[in-house]
Amino acid sequence: MDASRRDALFRGLFFAALLGGSLWLLMPSGLVGKPGPEIDALTLSGQPVHLSPGEPTLLSFWATWCGPCIAEMPVLEKVYQKFGHGPVRFLAVDVDEPTREQRLAVSEFVEMRHFSLPVALDQGGLAKKYQVTTIPHLVLIDRAGMVIKVFHGGASEAELDEALQSLAK
Repeated sequence: MDASRRDALFRGLFFAALLGGSLWLLMPSGLVGKPGPEIDALTLSGQPVHLSPGEPTLLSFWATWCGPCIAEMPVLEKVYQKFGHGPVRFLAVDVDEPTREQRLAVSEFVEMRHFSLPVALDQGGLAKKYQVTTIPHLVLIDRAGMVIKVFHGGASEAELDEALQSLAK
């Protein structure tokens, strides 16, 4: 096989792998239209959080080492300031192993950036319950406790504003 055919073959395989690896981002979540699993968690400040039907909720699954998550956190803080003190509950869940060191790392991350949205470590397998396969991963739950939207790979401020306005009604 000559070099140009080999290069063309490798380019084709590369783009096929890239496309195939990205298609799952377009697939709907298996949770949409189903009840959101109950959540019992402790925030970094030690406050218990119990989320159950009746409370519109935005869950964010993230990690301190995830570049897109770090980029999205200021957006989440902004929409939390708009909607989080009203009818919509927020919880940002760090998906790393909930060790003492991780709690300190997440606390430092949140404090350095002056975030006020509630943050918890994933101590009860929430990421698994919510079928998190990539981060950032956002889940919107309506008043009836049903998952109405899942954002794989994050969301823009405009997308969140639109979704949260409909939840807040």
